[in-house]
Amino acid sequence: MQTQAQQPVSAEAAQAIAAGMPPCPNCNGRNVRASLATGGILDAMAGLFGYSPFRCRVCQHRFYKRRSRSGQGRHAT
Repeated sequence: MQTQAQQPVSAEAAQAIAAGMPPCPNCNGRNVRASLATGGILDAMAGLFGYSPFRCRVCQHRFYKRRSRSGQGRHAT
């Protein structure tokens, strides 16, 4: 049984991994960036339920992942 050799990770992909960016569910690539909300109904609904849009730089697939809870409580009350 032959195993696939891992490809080297680009500097951008290494930063995305370090920043906790999710892998692409389409190609499992790690070269992912946060995507801008388009203002459509899907983005609005996703935002209401705590999801943020991301885009893969390799296959251009756009997907949503739940925001981390680490940002909660950052606003002073």
